[in-house]
Amino acid sequence: MIELLILYLLNKYQLTMYGTQKKIAEDFAIYTKPGIGTIKPALVRLEEKGFITSRRSISNGGRVSVYYTITPAGMEELKRLIVARTSDNPVKFLNTARIKLICASLLTPQEQVKLIDQLKLKAETLYNKTAGKIESADFYYKMVTDNQLQEYKNFMSLLEGMRNGCTG
Repeated sequence: MIELLILYLLNKYQLTMYGTQKKIAEDFAIYTKPGIGTIKPALVRLEEKGFITSRRSISNGGRVSVYYTITPAGMEELKRLIVARTSDNPVKFLNTARIKLICASLLTPQEQVKLIDQLKLKAETLYNKTAGKIESADFYYKMVTDNQLQEYKNFMSLLEGMRNGCTG
C-alpha cells in the first residue's frame, strides 16, 4: 500500500522523502502512518523500477534535498495498484479499500465501477464470513463482531452510493 500512497501523492506534488512522510500523515493519518523506514525503501524500489525519478537540489543552507517526481510508467503503475485485487486479510481490507477509493478519481468511470464492484464483493464475502461466527460466541465476542459487521454494512452502503454516482 505504501507504493500506492507515494505514487498518488507524487502525482499531485514534487516531494522529498520527508515531505512524502509529512503529506501521508496529513492526508491519510486516519488509515496509516508509515515511518521513514518504510518510505525510504519504497522510494528506492519505485525509482529502480522507473516509476519515479529523483532530482537533487541544494538549499540556501547548503543542504542537499532529493525531490521525487512520478513518471508516465509510474502513473500507469498507480492506476494498476488502485484496481489491483485487495488483500484477503480482514484487518487490512477496510483501510486499504478506503485508500483506493480516495485515489479512484484518477480512474475512468468504467474503472471506478469495476473497483467499486470488486470492493463490494469482497466486503460482502467478509461480512458473510464474520456473521457466520457470531451465533455461538460469548458476549464480548458478539459485541466486537457486531461492531465489525456494522462497519462492513456502512462500507457497502458507501459503495452503493458511489456506484450510483458513477452510473447515474
